[in-house]
Amino acid sequence: DVSSSKLLSVCAKFYHEEIQDVVEVFLGNTEVIECTAENLYDGLVEVANLFGLSLGECVGFSSDGAANVAGKNNSVWTRVKEASPFCIQLKCTCHSLQLCVQHAFETLPGSVALMLTEIPSFFSHSSLRRDKYMKLYKLMNDGDTPFTNPFTKFCSTRWLGRSKVIFNILTQWWELKAFFSVAAQEAKVNERYRAREIYRMLDDPAHLLYFEFLCPLVSEMES
Repeated sequence: DVSSSKLLSVCAKFYHEEIQDVVEVFLGNTEVIECTAENLYDGLVEVANLFGLSLGECVGFSSDGAANVAGKNNSVWTRVKEASPFCIQLKCTCHSLQLCVQHAFETLPGSVALMLTEIPSFFSHSSLRRDKYMKLYKLMNDGDTPFTNPFTKFCSTRWLGRSKVIFNILTQWWELKAFFSVAAQEAKVNERYRAREIYRMLDDPAHLLYFEFLCPLVSEMES
């Protein structure tokens, strides 16, 4: 948050004998100064102790895939495994899928990933540009055409959000191309080169093919 405080959140999942079902409860947050494996593990132990829980009885450990948390060397997981040798590791499915998609994107031309950030970013701090684009969109489409927001920015830490940005750009490809063809000529001097580069990428049929190819695949991975 704006205070820059680092909080470790701890949940527990267990079999409740009284209701005879598996339940999940939030145990609490604890502040950590540095996100080292040692500090995070100490915070985990601190929260567990508040409820009289012992990590030695832990049978499963679930977390994101960060190296300091889930790595095989000197991580929170290695410390939990040492305390409970029969514990199994369950990494975050969303994070694992995000890493797979990210790795796949690294094999594509860098311009494809650049478009995901540059196109929404061009509109992000200018209500005037958004208004001009909306007018152009209405001019090129009838009132029954659904509008998908191309201004949504892609954030690398927002897991499973890449497909939405790809879909939004793909479904408004021709409107965006028309907008940037004009912006390349009429934008402020310091923005004309940026607009020309975006237009050049939108004008390249290979980029359109990449987006057509990626949209259903990434959507399936992130659904």
